[in-house]
Amino acid sequence: MLGSVGRLTGEKNSEFLLDVLAEVLVRAPHAYLLLIGEGPLRDRLVSKAQRGGFGERLVLPGTRPDVPAILRNVMDVFVFPSPPPPRGDEALPIAVVEAQVAGLPTVISDGIPAEAIIVPELVVQIPEAAGAAKWADRPPSLLFTF
Repeated sequence: MLGSVGRLTGEKNSEFLLDVLAEVLVRAPHAYLLLIGEGPLRDRLVSKAQRGGFGERLVLPGTRPDVPAILRNVMDVFVFPSPPPPRGDEALPIAVVEAQVAGLPTVISDGIPAEAIIVPELVVQIPEAAGAAKWADRPPSLLFTF
């Protein structure tokens, strides 16, 4: 189960996660994407997933009070593709820190500042511009399965 936490907005690059899911499904047909949060792109994400034929693989539970438990017990890989400026503007994304504290392998974009990396052996930073296929590849430094 791929997962992320944050507002469903362009600044968080929420739509890109669906492109990643589509690529992951080629490699692991039973994968899911869990996006915790709300935002203006919710309906657009649902429509895009349905058009792509993987609507049942996208889970959108909204805002949740039990995020730490979900990070520890549900997600296998945390993904956070916020783009670099000027499209994105992440200061210190707490969700990225929480994912590492939960022990999750974490894939982040080049829009995330180095200060957010607190457990380097759990984190792979991939440029957003590398594209969804690169994000879907299993980074050799992370031992995980989808």
